[in-house]
Amino acid sequence: MMHRALPSATAANSASVPFSTDSDDLFRAVFESSTDALFLSTDEDDSLIIECNQPAIELFEAPTKQSLVGISGVSLRVIPLSAEELRKRSLELQIEGMIYAELEYKTLTGRVFWAAHLAKRLSVGDHFIRVTRITDISRRKAIEEDLRNHKAMLEEAQHIANIGSWEFDIPTQEIRWSDETFRLFGMEPQSQSPTLEEYMAMVSEEDKVRAAGLIGEAVRMGTPYKMEIRIIGRDGVSRYQEARGKAVKSASGEVVKLFGTVRDITERRLQSKALQDSEMRLRNIIDNTNAIIATIAFDGTITFASNTFQTALGFASEEVVGKNFQEFLHPEHSVYLGELMIQGARGENEGSNLELRVYHRNGVWLWFNIITSLVRDDHGAPSHFVAIARDISEQKKLAEKLRRSEESLAEAQRMAHLGSWYVDLANNAMEWSDELYRILGVQRNATPFDGRGFLEIVHPLDKSIVREGLGRAVHHQEMLQEEVRILRNGSLRWLDVRVKPVTDADGNTTALFGTVWDITERKVTDQQIRALNLTLEERVQDRTQQLEEANKQLRSSQSNLKTLIESTNDAIWSIDRGYCLTAMNAACYSLLTVYNNYREAKLGMNSLYLMPGASSDEWKGFYDTVLMGDRFTKHLRYEIEELIADYEISFNPIIDEHGDITGAVIYSRDISVRKQAEDEIKRALEQERELSALKSRFVVMVSHEFRTPLTTIRASAELLERLRERLAPEKQTEYLHDILQAVDTMSHLLEDVLYLGKADAKGLDFAPSSINLSKLCENVINGFEIVPENEHRIVAHITGGLPKLLWLDEKLLRHIMTNLLSNALKYSPKDIPIEFRIHFMPDGDGGGSDVAKGSKDGQSAVRLSVKDSGIGISDEDLRHLFEPFYRASNVGNISGTGLGLAIVKQAVQAHQGTITCRSTIGAGTEFIVVIPCRVS
Repeated sequence: MMHRALPSATAANSASVPFSTDSDDLFRAVFESSTDALFLSTDEDDSLIIECNQPAIELFEAPTKQSLVGISGVSLRVIPLSAEELRKRSLELQIEGMIYAELEYKTLTGRVFWAAHLAKRLSVGDHFIRVTRITDISRRKAIEEDLRNHKAMLEEAQHIANIGSWEFDIPTQEIRWSDETFRLFGMEPQSQSPTLEEYMAMVSEEDKVRAAGLIGEAVRMGTPYKMEIRIIGRDGVSRYQEARGKAVKSASGEVVKLFGTVRDITERRLQSKALQDSEMRLRNIIDNTNAIIATIAFDGTITFASNTFQTALGFASEEVVGKNFQEFLHPEHSVYLGELMIQGARGENEGSNLELRVYHRNGVWLWFNIITSLVRDDHGAPSHFVAIARDISEQKKLAEKLRRSEESLAEAQRMAHLGSWYVDLANNAMEWSDELYRILGVQRNATPFDGRGFLEIVHPLDKSIVREGLGRAVHHQEMLQEEVRILRNGSLRWLDVRVKPVTDADGNTTALFGTVWDITERKVTDQQIRALNLTLEERVQDRTQQLEEANKQLRSSQSNLKTLIESTNDAIWSIDRGYCLTAMNAACYSLLTVYNNYREAKLGMNSLYLMPGASSDEWKGFYDTVLMGDRFTKHLRYEIEELIADYEISFNPIIDEHGDITGAVIYSRDISVRKQAEDEIKRALEQERELSALKSRFVVMVSHEFRTPLTTIRASAELLERLRERLAPEKQTEYLHDILQAVDTMSHLLEDVLYLGKADAKGLDFAPSSINLSKLCENVINGFEIVPENEHRIVAHITGGLPKLLWLDEKLLRHIMTNLLSNALKYSPKDIPIEFRIHFMPDGDGGGSDVAKGSKDGQSAVRLSVKDSGIGISDEDLRHLFEPFYRASNVGNISGTGLGLAIVKQAVQAHQGTITCRSTIGAGTEFIVVIPCRVS
């Protein structure tokens, strides 16, 4: 120890501490030769460095000793202490005489490192100084941090992989479990692990003896073991586990420790069984579908054929296998299959969609739609084709019948000079009949009718009539009926233009349907008549002397007119202001005779009680309107026994020379053929639009829902193939799990598609039996809760005094509950429970409007409701919600096929029940199912 006084704090800037005595020299020698960084500093809160050795200079990367001497040691720390903290440490040093801390320092060049800081207070005469040793412990700190990170990573990896580890010290009988091991046994991680006896108590009775034997053999012989057992966790849940153990021996060969792992394989067990069930169901689907399913080698040989081969073509599947598929094709089509096989073998054709004629055992040729898909092996090489064939012979016949009907309609329009058109306002899709092109003098390849094109050829004085009429039809759903002029190739033509708006359920105009009738000849005739009458009047006034001749000409003209009227097939009659018949042609007489059983219709009779198609009050309304001066047209249907005909009735007032209305003339034209043709066109167009929409949704669903699992299967299989030798067993199991899960997804998707197809084809099989509805609900809910990924909670409520047994179809009810609960879980937040309610309504009481819709008066019913707080469904989507392959617009990336609710609706209808949906965007959805039933 130094005995002479050192400079005070005010002299700390001196270059060094003077050493003079032998004792001082010894201290200096030790101070300078130490490999640790040493500092001498003043005894103050913010002490100043007065001396340091060479290791300290090097540690703090100082250019010279003078760079450190005179500065505060506190300033070298990364986080300087406050004045209060400095006083506290000084007091501790004065009391204890020494303090130790691990602190972060920074060098003069800015490098940061961890150091062990040991400070000691020494007495020097009547003064105190501080000796501080600073040791770099950055490497030790890094190792400690790595150890902490590795431990955390190991625990996280075990948690992710569902693998726990354990150790069993045999001499002390002490067992240590990892955190994940506790979780795998339904326990929260804790410091005290269960004993061996407590562990064996959780092993199921059927596995207890085998597990005890393997563990005992490992303790005695050091034999490693691997076993699959079932355990009952502390939470009461049954689980399957794969347990592995390995012994550790001492130098003398005695087993002193066991260590091993446990892994939850419950899902794998369940998936294995589900896969077996899926394969069995798939085989049943293949054998029970109405389509032929076969696999074909590239040489055309049939290697597999479903049992439907016999029902469709009369050949048993065992007769077909081994034969060449070309033997069953019509000679004119067999070349298609040959080219397809060659392209498939080269990998140039992934599949095709063909319509071919196939031979039936009874000697006839049937039309089939054959869809082929190329199958590749694990290496991506072409393996064979899978073909699905459906009988479309009836479709072909219907298509031919429709073609002939369309040709007949076109010919009828040509003969009547009547054209038709249809425009879909949503996408501006136009359809024109051939006769319309001829009437308007427009080439077939010209731009279709869109309003603007038609207005270009309309007479300038009539443009506003057409434009305003189309506007009213679109915006106000008013029918347009006007006679307008057009300029066709320089000549003036008269058209009877009629437009009818087509509206949706909300009253919005979605399309326009119209007819265009060339009435130029009729107009010319009318103009000629008016001109002739005018000429006659002028001659009466101007040339009285030629009255006889004029009268003769008038009688001749009237005779021609009468001949014209009598020769037409249109019924024409006129009335006076008292509704009595004043004139009628032969067609009108025949009309009255047929529809009113009059032997003889006479002029002067009251026509209100003669005319068919409407009541006398309705006819009076028509006549009153025309006698007010209005011109209009009505469509009426005449019916008598099996004779039904549609007529177009035109009402026109008769005005005398004084401008007074003296009566009315009525034209009745039979438009039954035209109406039938129009109805067939509408039905055909509607069916085509529905088929197109269904096809689009199906293609979108299949392209997305099949591509995702196929991508998963391919990626996992390629990784297993390329990296199998380097992958850990756990990783290989994970990839195999992904493949199995993807296969399961595709199997469920295919099952739903075929299930819906079966339902559409012949309806669901309705097989009611005596079931325990309460138990069925419990099983369905438990099925969701045992799924590890499910983090939702389902709250069930059963009210109304539910009887123990009801007469219902258990299979269809399970479909209904499973699909509705699955949707609720999929589109709902995890922290809000799903409400599942069942209410029994004896004699249909207590259910309000839902019961009225779902059960008959006096009949018992069950009301099931599933309510969530999810994303909700818009009003637009609600209208299409139960259509196959339809998905709401706001589902985003949430997977789904759009089949679940379509199947649910089929199942509900099979029970003669109803299903309704109430939903608000962002607030949730409630599905309500009401099913009639009876107590068993």
